Amino acid sequence: MAMTLFLLLTNSVIRSFSWINILGKNGVINNFLVSLGIIEQPLSLLYTEFSIIIGSVYLFLPTMIMTLVGVMENIEGEMLEAAETLGASPFIAFVKIVLPLSVPGAIVGSILVFTGTLTAYTTPQLLGGIKKCC
Repeated sequence: MAMTLFLLLTNSVIRSFSWINILGKNGVINNFLVSLGIIEQPLSLLYTEFSIIIGSVYLFLPTMIMTLVGVMENIEGEMLEAAETLGASPFIAFVKIVLPLSVPGAIVGSILVFTGTLTAYTTPQLLGGIKKCC
C-alpha cells in the first residue's frame, strides 16, 4: 500500500525517465540479458509501442489499485464468513461476493485511468519518441 502511494506522489516525467534508464540500449534489462549470455546485442526496447504500454501501465496502475483497495476494504468480513459457514469454498465466495461488490470500484477506476490516459502526453512522448507518439 505504501509503495502504491509513493508511486502516486512521484511525477510522471521522473517515472518516464526512470523507464528510459531501464529500457535503453545500455539500460538495466539489456545489460542483464547480455551479462547472462541470453542475447549478444542489446535489444531495441526503447521508443517502441512496448515501451509506451509499459510506461502507461506503470503510470496508471496505482490509480486502479487504490480504487479497488478502497472498495474491497469496505466489504464486510461477515459476508465471507457466512459464505464459508454455508459451505462455499474461498474461490466461490470470491466469485459470488467479492467480485460483484467490487464492480463499482472497477468501473470508477477504469474511468479514472481512461481519462488519465487521454491527457497523458509526456509518457508516450518520452518512451515512444516523436514517431510513435504523434
